[in-house]
Amino acid sequence: MTGRSFLLPATIAMLALTGCWGDANTYPFSLADMKDRLADEKLTYYNKDKAFHLSIKEAHGNSMNVTINSPEAYWMAECVILLEAVDQASTRIVPECGTSDNEYKQESLEAIEDTIAEKARVILLGEEAAQAAS
Repeated sequence: MTGRSFLLPATIAMLALTGCWGDANTYPFSLADMKDRLADEKLTYYNKDKAFHLSIKEAHGNSMNVTINSPEAYWMAECVILLEAVDQASTRIVPECGTSDNEYKQESLEAIEDTIAEKARVILLGEEAAQAAS
């Protein structure tokens, strides 16, 4: 990465590290810009040597559908990312996979939400800046 292409992710990571937003899921992008940045994004990642495919669909209002699947693990989750405008220049993402009365299932849903937030951070900031912001 050189010059300008490195500057934005590095700046965003530093702001997150210094606590300028107070929330790791808040980004310095307007609501419209956030929708454009996340729409139709796809990401493949590996967990325990199994491939998982995350896909974010086009925005519907202030939410975006997210699908995570793994053909190798015969597993799939469908969730939503809610986009909340903090102000005109920043937006918070809130992954939502539902709730369950079953404690084990609720922990699983929360883990999926954390994964979605982490992978959205990679999409928005790039791998290196996302790791620095974590």
